[in-house]
Amino acid sequence: VVPHILRQENLFSDLEELRDKYGLKIAIPQKKVNAFSKGDDFRRHYSDADVLTITKRHKRDLDLFDYAFEPN
Repeated sequence: VVPHILRQENLFSDLEELRDKYGLKIAIPQKKVNAFSKGDDFRRHYSDADVLTITKRHKRDLDLFDYAFEPN
């Protein structure tokens, strides 16, 4: 059983919640580090073949978390 799932899109607040709930002594960086520039759509970096491969390989995760990985 996995007691907590942290989502990338809410990572900072999810980490803060865990820290506070369990009294963890962890430093949570406040600056987001991202390989993409602001406003850059990550999908443009993947070909249709890449999307198909990722969708097949991670179908269970995509379904479980209600994510869609589609080309731009």
